[in-house]
Amino acid sequence: MAEKALFLASRYVQAATLAASSAMPLLPVTYLQKQEPDKVWRATGCTAEWITLDLGTARACNGAGFVGVNWTAAATVRIRANSVADMTAAPLDTGSVSPWPATGKPTDEDWPIFACLVRWVNSTAYRYWRIDIVDAANPDGYVELGRPYLANYFQPVFNVDINIGVGLDSPDQRTRTPAGKTFTDGRGPPSRRFVLPISAVNERDLWDSLFDLQRLCGLAVDFFFSLDPSATTDFHRYSMQALFADGAQFDSQPFWDATGQVWRTSLTLLEQT
Repeated sequence: MAEKALFLASRYVQAATLAASSAMPLLPVTYLQKQEPDKVWRATGCTAEWITLDLGTARACNGAGFVGVNWTAAATVRIRANSVADMTAAPLDTGSVSPWPATGKPTDEDWPIFACLVRWVNSTAYRYWRIDIVDAANPDGYVELGRPYLANYFQPVFNVDINIGVGLDSPDQRTRTPAGKTFTDGRGPPSRRFVLPISAVNERDLWDSLFDLQRLCGLAVDFFFSLDPSATTDFHRYSMQALFADGAQFDSQPFWDATGQVWRTSLTLLEQT
């Protein structure tokens, strides 16, 4: 892994007031506040669509995640922010950038849910945000999005351990009868499962970020996670809309750094499907 794991909360989007350039009937912009990635906001076009977010209070965001998109490799996004609703003179402006890694959109056959990430440098809090999406060559004739994230992303001081676990949880059912027949019931693609041991958790990381994220999410609220946000070819394999599989335990260690006690934990994340 070239970069530390990244966590991006959904709380600001969940509490925001949303508006959009357009929306097809029965697929409104408010669907972006639902966790199911297949419950999408779908615009009527693909050449100049946008979403605005009034966060209710100023927030210093520096990352945006996007899950459940139909965007092509040529798609671009532009993120702006201001202290007033007018975005024409937004002091924060990323310009038009690709949401995909440097290697472009993945080409894995039947990959169920695509995830994208855009980051920028910012420490100033703004209340009003706007996301422009341009994908003029999209063969669907529209752009859609299942779940956005907009927040100040978190990366731990000490990264996850090297002995991570990666697996799959399948919802499929299989029954073998007394007569020796096997019947299967396919219920959709399996979800990914990451097991992340962290031998050293910084004191401030614990209380200000990891513990607080779990307190806010519990087992029911999602967040964006990337095991290596700088990944290229494998970014989509490392990144997902995640849920905590269980409540983590943090154990104090007989070690200290400049901020205080060092802790240990293990996080199990499941992909939201």
